Amino acid sequence: MSKWYKSLSPLPLDGRTAVSGRHMRTRFTWFVFRVYGLCGLLFVLSLIYQNNLTYLLAILLFFIGFYISYLSTKQLYGLVLEVIAEQEYFAGEPITLTLRVVPPLKWPRIIELYMDAEHMPEALDWQTWSIDASNMTFKCSIPPQPRGKLPPLILHCSSAAPFGQVRCEVCWRYESDIVVYPQPVKPALAADTSSIQTDGDVASAGLQGEDLAFLLPHQAGTSMHQIAWKQYAKNQQLLDKYFDQYVPVLASETISYRDYPDVCDKDKLAGLLCYRLLKAHRQGRPYQLELPQQLLSSDSASLSQCLYALGAW
Repeated sequence: MSKWYKSLSPLPLDGRTAVSGRHMRTRFTWFVFRVYGLCGLLFVLSLIYQNNLTYLLAILLFFIGFYISYLSTKQLYGLVLEVIAEQEYFAGEPITLTLRVVPPLKWPRIIELYMDAEHMPEALDWQTWSIDASNMTFKCSIPPQPRGKLPPLILHCSSAAPFGQVRCEVCWRYESDIVVYPQPVKPALAADTSSIQTDGDVASAGLQGEDLAFLLPHQAGTSMHQIAWKQYAKNQQLLDKYFDQYVPVLASETISYRDYPDVCDKDKLAGLLCYRLLKAHRQGRPYQLELPQQLLSSDSASLSQCLYALGAW
């Protein structure tokens, strides 16, 4: 495939801009040159031999070829695409985006496409998308990208349908605020600063424990083992015993860039913090993420906001 897109002005992939003639590049294939060459030969023969049937046949073939070429341009003309991004992208994993045709779709289309980033070399893995009312979306993948803001993407599109006489080409440019999160890096040591810490206990009355908390009048259905029989022997009153139950309260764990003073690689440091962040979230522990001039808490920020901060750091 030639690098035809180098000479095209990218069309913004915003879900609103439709492909027009100024966005497309059209070039004939070798097949159509042979067909038009045959039309020219028949036309010359009709003039030499004064054969009206050959003359009509040449004109008929010419207009058939012209109509087929027109149908080829209609494969891309008026097409409007939008991008649906996933919620999370991590470094080291392929970036998958969903392309969707913005309705209405007036007729079925067959296009070939691939997507890459601006700094990547030309790709060769073209994929075919048959667009109709039952197939309005298409998943497009690019190789893994480094941590940080996703670079502008270029969607290359080509179509030679329905008869392969004319190839129409167009390219889109997609810019977004997507941030690629760091790849989680597991610490080398098993014991790290992510251990659970406690800052005290909160006492609550319950049925378990050792210290007697208080007595209450007997309630129907209460276990016989809970009745204070000594109190009953003294004053003939049925009372239920309740004991102190201590529930540990977990302190908020601080996940800080200061915990790794020997790590100079910023991407690796972000990966270490990302691993601990995901681990704390998965275990349901409160946490605080400390970055230079930034402090995020699980009480006020969601996991996505913390991951976004790590990716943009």
